[in-house]
Order: sequence, then C-alpha cells, then structure tokens
Amino acid sequence: MDSNFPDRTFTMHAMRLAFCTLLVVAVAGCDLQEQGDARMGDQNFKTAIDLIELHKVRTGSYPATLDDLRFAGAWDQIALASVEYVRLESGYELNLTRGWIGTPSITYPNAFWHGRGIRKSNMQGVQGRAEFPSGGPTVAVSTCRSCPPLAAVGGDS
Repeated sequence: MDSNFPDRTFTMHAMRLAFCTLLVVAVAGCDLQEQGDARMGDQNFKTAIDLIELHKVRTGSYPATLDDLRFAGAWDQIALASVEYVRLESGYELNLTRGWIGTPSITYPNAFWHGRGIRKSNMQGVQGRAEFPSGGPTVAVSTCRSCPPLAAVGGDS
C-alpha cells in the first residue's frame, strides 16, 4: 500500500465535506434572501402606505410626490426610497421597488386594501401591473415558498 493512501482519503472526504457545506450555504442563502426581501419589502410597503394615508388625513388630499410628506423620520426614508409613487385622480399608484436585496411579490389579504386610496400596484404579481377598483386587489402572489405568511408576521398594517 502507498503511504499516502490515508492522506488521499482524508483529502477526498474533506473536499466532499467542503463541497456539501458550500452547497448548503448557497441554498440557505437563497432562502434567507427571499425571506429578507419579503420581510423588508412588507415593512417598506406598509410604512409608505401609512405615511401617504396619514398625509391625506392631515391635509385632505394625497401628496403630489413623496417629498411632500411631512414629519417622516430617518427610518421612514428607507421605506420611501423602496417604492415608486404616483398620485392619480382618485387615489395613488404605489409600486414596491426593493425589499432587502431584490424585489419581492407579497401576499396581502383583501381586508388590507379596504379603505385605502391605492389604485395601482405591482403587488398583484410579477406578470404585470394591476389596477384595482376602490376595494383594492383581490389576490397577490408570494414567490417565497418557505416564508411564513406575511399577515402572520406583520399583521394587516
């Protein structure tokens, strides 16, 4: 027998272990990104909606731009930088542009949209933009298969 045989076996096992570890980390990292995108996107989207709706309560109309929002905190700027806003004649369009790293598609219950002025959003799904009647969208699709439902994570608002 070759005197290097045990070292070669050890090296092969170490290489297999390293490969398996790298594979697990890569797969887990993808899942962590999806969860992070969903959670941060959810928070950013809800924060922007709440600031826009509060502006309407205070002033009687939706802001012309997000720059018109008053009394937004430093952390609110993160949320506002993660959305695109357009005021419409009968409400507004709000699109989520960023979660944590990417752009998630998030599921909200119908009750979430009730009583809000949001009329268009990319939260309907990744296939295209949706326009909603005054009641809001009827369904949205989450691309994160392993994430818990967002209603359970963050509530309805």
